Amino acid sequence: MDKFIENILEAERMLYSSDHLIYTTFPVVQDKRILLQTMKSISAASTKIINTILQYDYILKRIKLDKNPKTNFETFENNCAPRYEILPSEIKILKELFKLNNLHKNSGMTFRRDKKIVIMSDNLTTDILTYEKTKEFLNISKELLKKTKIQIIKNYQN
Repeated sequence: MDKFIENILEAERMLYSSDHLIYTTFPVVQDKRILLQTMKSISAASTKIINTILQYDYILKRIKLDKNPKTNFETFENNCAPRYEILPSEIKILKELFKLNNLHKNSGMTFRRDKKIVIMSDNLTTDILTYEKTKEFLNISKELLKKTKIQIIKNYQN
């Protein structure tokens, strides 16, 4: 049980530093690397939270895990999310976060246009990361963390 709490606390630290970067540092510095770094950090924290939920439910024998991460995410979406009161709209935003993060990882080019970050993929399609979108990702991830803490800590106390 300590491992679950440890993972939750680590995700909480990651989201706290992302919060500081997005609400305090970025408005002053206006550097695109801050938005990209924040997106990576939020994605990593969200992944950690989802993995914690999956492992916790696996230990309680509520679900079966697979070696394929996409299958595990589907298990999370279909079986775990309703139990943790994670809304379909929140899952949609998390999917968008993971998609943008993967695009950035595999991207040949990223550049700034006005106050937006344009991520160009190898097949020359573009996706845009904005300050507002990054704040939305952060808020959804904080909500995910809150709901996870409530469920796991509530069950831990019983």
